[in-house]
Amino acid sequence: MGRRGRVSRGNAVGVRPLNSIVRPHPANVDGSQAVKQQAAVKDKNGALVRVGDFVRVVQIPDDVRPTKDEAPLVESMLGEVFQVEDIDPLGCAEVTKWWRLDKGHSRSQSLNLAAHEMERVERKRNEV
Repeated sequence: MGRRGRVSRGNAVGVRPLNSIVRPHPANVDGSQAVKQQAAVKDKNGALVRVGDFVRVVQIPDDVRPTKDEAPLVESMLGEVFQVEDIDPLGCAEVTKWWRLDKGHSRSQSLNLAAHEMERVERKRNEV
């Protein structure tokens, strides 16, 4: 996958799916320090976005290339509001949508959103 977008697949209950992104370890093999994770990023309007904040997906990242079966799931995220789970070292906010399937199975799709792809939404924590 490219810099901003990520599509993930998962179907185990209570287990986060494996995502196709490589995150740096605290120290690299050569002993140098990895990139420090950002505490906050900005949305398309310049508002600060932190882990736990809510954002609306206003654009699907250009470099997300879902399969034919995944495309409707990814596209369903457009316009929806999600809680930010993480901010990656490149300054993208990670959001995930989950679907419950049959008998204890679920599926998820994750996106890492750049500033122009999200809009912070004021929402109380208990409105999830």
